Amino acid sequence: MIVGLWGSGENRKKLLTEYGYSYSEVQSMVNQILNGSAVTPSNTKQDQNQSISKKVVATCSAKQFSKAYAGEYKTTAVLYCRNDAGTNKKALCKIPAGTKVKCYGYYTMANGVKWLYIQFVLDGVQYTGVLIQCVLSKVGDSYDHVQTKGDFSKLTRFLESKKNRFVSVTSISMVERV
Repeated sequence: MIVGLWGSGENRKKLLTEYGYSYSEVQSMVNQILNGSAVTPSNTKQDQNQSISKKVVATCSAKQFSKAYAGEYKTTAVLYCRNDAGTNKKALCKIPAGTKVKCYGYYTMANGVKWLYIQFVLDGVQYTGVLIQCVLSKVGDSYDHVQTKGDFSKLTRFLESKKNRFVSVTSISMVERV
């Protein structure tokens, strides 16, 4: 399961069921193995300037570098900081939503997805690990809202103006008028 031999999503569920396994039980065990030992912070607001009493560093290294990815980011949800690139990799800790993390430009591509090597502090512990890029919002390059009111060419122009920058689209809702 963890290395992907059973596929993913609905395909994994179908295969496990065909071979007589309970998908929910197996997935629960996998989640426990990958995320069960992940440290959960004492509170959801973490000061990144707090004193550091310990360091936890991922054992895997970045494969690529680009100055374009260097900077400060904010997490957009509660996330797992991982030891290596991929959701099938061991979690080091849970990062609260809104936590600021730093990336010095190092990253790895895994299955077509960019994973940034980041650093941050939780409860006095400095973590250096891996976080998927699409769940981060670059600080200083954040745009809260673009109102289109049905004019999606405005959204296209906005996204086009941000070429070579991180743009996080948190939601797009379209209502079809009848």
